[in-house]
Amino acid sequence: MQKFNKHRVAQGVRFAAAGLLSFTIAACNTMEPRNYSSASQQMRSDSSFFNSSYLEACGVGILTGVIIGAATGDDSDDRKKKMLVGAGAGCVLAMGANYWLQGQRQQAAYAEEDMQQMLANLKEENRKLSGLVNSSKAVVAEDRRKIQQIDTAYRKKQISLDEAKRQMAEVDDNREHLEKTLANLEERKKNWSELGSKVRASQPGGADAKAIDGEIASLEKKIKVLKTELSSLEQTRRVSAIG
Repeated sequence: MQKFNKHRVAQGVRFAAAGLLSFTIAACNTMEPRNYSSASQQMRSDSSFFNSSYLEACGVGILTGVIIGAATGDDSDDRKKKMLVGAGAGCVLAMGANYWLQGQRQQAAYAEEDMQQMLANLKEENRKLSGLVNSSKAVVAEDRRKIQQIDTAYRKKQISLDEAKRQMAEVDDNREHLEKTLANLEERKKNWSELGSKVRASQPGGADAKAIDGEIASLEKKIKVLKTELSSLEQTRRVSAIG
């Protein structure tokens, strides 16, 4: 497991404590009664990491880190130590670029330990985003077919306008969910880009800086794919007979 100095761990745990409370409150307030398709449910699961606030995400991170630390510790003292380190590491992973940017804008250079953790975080975000891209593609394809089926049924007077609108509600919810997710992804991309600029300034031409730039570029490409998918869904929905 990546080692963290005491300052890093303490900072991560402070974020995590606030995040866990925020996440618990948010979870109680965001229960959605609609029966979504399996594809829509998967997309929402894949996007939860990006749609949580930084503090909420940190709350999830601390839970994951503590569980891993508890499971890997050999004795009571070792377990406590690994749980503490795991909590800090989990929060850092969940917050991504914002962890290094928040409260550290005057920092002139990053330690090698930080650079390696940034790169690990970026790779994990890209992995999560790949899953979201795949599930979003499945949802968009499903919803475009659904729009055409609803339009056909309505034109043939097989369903009423009210029923057509009811069936179209999930499509519209999915579209709004993708719009929200993309807005949050743009914010994360902005933070990573800002951090990338700082890393390049502190390590001109360094291998870590180049690797981080490569991961940021990969993140940007995936976001563009999601934008294209959303655009295709919006276009199909726009020409629908159901307002």
